[in-house]
Amino acid sequence: MTRLKFLFLSAIFLFSVETLYSQEKPDISLEEVRSDRVNFINRTRRPATRAARLKEIKTGQDLATPINEGKTKINLNGIAFQRVFDPETAGFGADIIILNPRANYGHINALHRVLSGYISSTFEYELNQADTLARYILYYNAHHRKDQGGISKKYSPNVVSSLDPEKIGLDVNYRNWSGKSQIIIPLKKNIVRPNGTDLNNGELEITVGEEGTADEQDKMEKIQEERKQEDLQKLDDKEQELTKKEETLKQEEQKLQQEEKQTQKEIQKTDKKITELKKDPVKNKTAIKQEEAKKQNLEQKQQQTAQKQETVKQEQTKVAEQKQEVASQKQETQTGQTASTPPAADPQTAAKIEKLEKENQDLKAQEQAREEKSENVVGEKILFMRVMQTTEDNHFHSELWAIDTLNDDALFRSPYQNICGREFTVLPDQGVLVIGFPGDPAHSSEHRMVILDDQALTVKKEGTDTVYFRTPVKLMDNKIYVIGIHENMYHLTRLNPDLTLDTRSEIPVSSNSQITFTKDKIYLTGKKNNGNTQITVLKRNDLTHLKTFEPKEPPRTGASNVP
Repeated sequence: MTRLKFLFLSAIFLFSVETLYSQEKPDISLEEVRSDRVNFINRTRRPATRAARLKEIKTGQDLATPINEGKTKINLNGIAFQRVFDPETAGFGADIIILNPRANYGHINALHRVLSGYISSTFEYELNQADTLARYILYYNAHHRKDQGGISKKYSPNVVSSLDPEKIGLDVNYRNWSGKSQIIIPLKKNIVRPNGTDLNNGELEITVGEEGTADEQDKMEKIQEERKQEDLQKLDDKEQELTKKEETLKQEEQKLQQEEKQTQKEIQKTDKKITELKKDPVKNKTAIKQEEAKKQNLEQKQQQTAQKQETVKQEQTKVAEQKQEVASQKQETQTGQTASTPPAADPQTAAKIEKLEKENQDLKAQEQAREEKSENVVGEKILFMRVMQTTEDNHFHSELWAIDTLNDDALFRSPYQNICGREFTVLPDQGVLVIGFPGDPAHSSEHRMVILDDQALTVKKEGTDTVYFRTPVKLMDNKIYVIGIHENMYHLTRLNPDLTLDTRSEIPVSSNSQITFTKDKIYLTGKKNNGNTQITVLKRNDLTHLKTFEPKEPPRTGASNVP
């Protein structure tokens, strides 16, 4: 290649890059995302290079590509991305952008450019419009930082369960971005946009309100109006398209009805001919077979026509539903209903949201208690267990004691004398959980979980489910996990805080199992009767069985390389 030719091709390439990003506005590149109410603290004030700015916009566009192809989870350049959206579920959906610990974003403008690239490529906005919307998303997430209560009231339960209460939204300080942020992009249903999904810009506008500058508010209003007109035009086009399809299906239905009538006439004609031929079956044997074969073909044709008619009816029903959906969305678009109001939650969904909020509050209370005091401290009392007797089969008969730190370290003993075990568990705001037995001796098979009052250490609540006398006791998900006994078999048993049964594992487990929790599963490690270790895996949400396996030693191939 000659030098002149090389320079010529280089010039064309540079011109193409400039043209590709000719939409980029100066405020995307240089002007800092900042308002009178939201001020982000950045790592540096040094302006980004043009190459860096274009790369960040492209990162957003690259995130959009798999989403537009129907994927719901992505990892790219330190960003984990998840789409959680079901148009049939009450509450907003969301695109969730998670900044991983290795994500190197130290200036709000960098995140702004990523969002701008993503919004323009995913939701069919011009880049200058995406600039404003990205700013509103940043303000929106600063507004909702760690606000699980506010998010739970607007978003679907699936979105809420996908969020970490401590990472929701975006902190104003860059130090709390990487590994500590979940940027929420609110979504709504829009049947005339890609994947039937759209950015809920109305929710952004309503929530951010005056947190945006006057100029940004003007731009947002203009975007809203332009989007409304575009959607109404697309809905009109969709309605016309469905009307044409409706006419085509009607014509197809009439054609099939005519075919059905014609085929029925031919079948009747054939039946008459067969009846005549059968008057002399010996002479007309061959002709009868021919007519019967003809009738069979006609009946098959009739069945095929009936199947086609059924398909047409299904298509007609589908088109009618789509037209109704279009009419409904047109009305909502004109009134702006879906722009700022989440779909009304049904009672079941509302109960789930309320449950999630309560569980989050309980978890925060537990975390706060752990941070401030030792686990065996309740109020101002220090609790400890004193083992009084150990039987040959390893049953323990114990007493629970307390040191009253506010009353000159006075000691007193729980009046409940039927404790079996060496440990106890503090239930925040409820009491002290121990393993008890109904009478003497301590090796009675009917062991129960018992809650003692955390002040007087008297019996507050006794469970009804039988538990293994050496069961581990785990508090997780605001539930109590123990090894219970059901129909003479051991099961992982989940109790509610009031000791009523929540659920139990669908299969028996080893009585001496160790209980380990992961995000979605529970692992039970125990011994079989033959002494071999057995690991049982259950689903965390309902304790259904996933699999059971045994650890196996690797084949010996020579000296070990492990020091």
